[in-house]
Amino acid sequence: MKDKGFILVETIIVSTIISVFLISTFTFTSMTIKKYEQRQKYDQIDSVYSLNSIKMFLYKYTDINSVLDKLDNFVTIELTDNDIKDNFIEIIDKSEGIDFYNDLKNEIGLTNLYLSQYANINIDNNNDLQFEDYIKTIDIGDSNISNKTDYRLIGKFKNNNYATINIYRVD
Repeated sequence: MKDKGFILVETIIVSTIISVFLISTFTFTSMTIKKYEQRQKYDQIDSVYSLNSIKMFLYKYTDINSVLDKLDNFVTIELTDNDIKDNFIEIIDKSEGIDFYNDLKNEIGLTNLYLSQYANINIDNNNDLQFEDYIKTIDIGDSNISNKTDYRLIGKFKNNNYATINIYRVD
């Protein structure tokens, strides 16, 4: 009779330990899978390549050094049609450049484009939690180093992919 009580207590303890282990394993695994699925949309090669096309547009159709000089007065700017039309970015050949930019933007599915100082990203994201999470994953390097020559383009695409690419001054 004494052995039956001991076996019952032992079975309950072992069941409890196994249950706690399984629950913690499930919780950790589900969080890891969720983060993996989220980050799958970050810096995919097609998004980075598309952002590189925008970068090449900026180098070809703008005086990138003057654009970056203007950026030094801000932390981050959003490059929308209005910013281009309001001459924040002065297009060299306006008729061809603006049409090319709009066609390129539509072709690659770009919804938002930001130009930011490399280590100082401050974007009003209109409560877009996915975009905020992406910004947190961007490696900003050593924040104690102030390098005024390093900038980045940050893009958000229609398929909810995000990408960033470095952009530099031209000598």
